[in-house]
Amino acid sequence: MNENKNENYVENDAVGISGNVVTDPTSKTIVNSNNEEVSAVNFTIVAKNEQGEKEYISCSAYAEKADLPLTFKKGDFVNVFGKIKNTIDQKGKEYRNMRVLASKMLKAVEHRSEERR
Repeated sequence: MNENKNENYVENDAVGISGNVVTDPTSKTIVNSNNEEVSAVNFTIVAKNEQGEKEYISCSAYAEKADLPLTFKKGDFVNVFGKIKNTIDQKGKEYRNMRVLASKMLKAVEHRSEERR
């Protein structure tokens, strides 16, 4: 069932985007079209677009492609490669979602200890 039947969709060719992870990844198990259970990892990155403006991209990785993104932490600088789907709701707000085909950690954020001396 398509709950978004009144929204406009534009799916682009695969692209690579580098940006910072803004949410710690979440993982859940889903059932795919072959009736197999696979893990799904969701996270959001922020990157600059061609105009130099920040844009937020919701990312989803499935099955074996979810292994590396599951290790990402908020603040990490990563590269993701995948298919972008732009969705515009009835109010004109645009959402960008990426189905991740490949990912790479470029620079892990240094997580500081809560105790500093």
